[in-house]
Amino acid sequence: MSDNAYTPPTSTVADRYGSMSGAVTPGILEQLRSTRPWVLLVAVVFLILALLMILIGAAMLAGGSAIMGASPEIQAIGGTGMIQGMGVVYILMSLLFYLLPSILLFRYAGAISKAVNSADATEAEIAISRQASFWKFVGILVLIGIVLFVVGFVAAIMLPAIMSGGVPATP
Repeated sequence: MSDNAYTPPTSTVADRYGSMSGAVTPGILEQLRSTRPWVLLVAVVFLILALLMILIGAAMLAGGSAIMGASPEIQAIGGTGMIQGMGVVYILMSLLFYLLPSILLFRYAGAISKAVNSADATEAEIAISRQASFWKFVGILVLIGIVLFVVGFVAAIMLPAIMSGGVPATP
């Protein structure tokens, strides 16, 4: 302890991460390297599915009224507006469920390449961060799906009773 009252206090702080030199272990790099082809496969499949769904949605928008306009069965269940609405839903679903995850996976695969080529801890951290953002997105989609399932389940039980004027009285 110093006799000078104006000397700032000092303490010995242990290095939290040991003595990291910025290098990543070969085992971590090998795991990242072996994961990359599978990440790319899923990203490409998601991209192809997104493009197919966008094409189907565009076809429903463009040709739905021309193809189904004369059918009395289609007119009875909502007409061509329903088909065009389904086309819009297909396009939105393709963006949300396939295109965005595909972009996140391509970003992750690129970060894996940088990490493996540089063997730098910062690049590996970025790769893991990209992976975390993908799984966070998937987790949010799962939570939204659970909420929509519960709302749909309750609606499927309640709506028939509401539409019929309530539950009939027992005799």
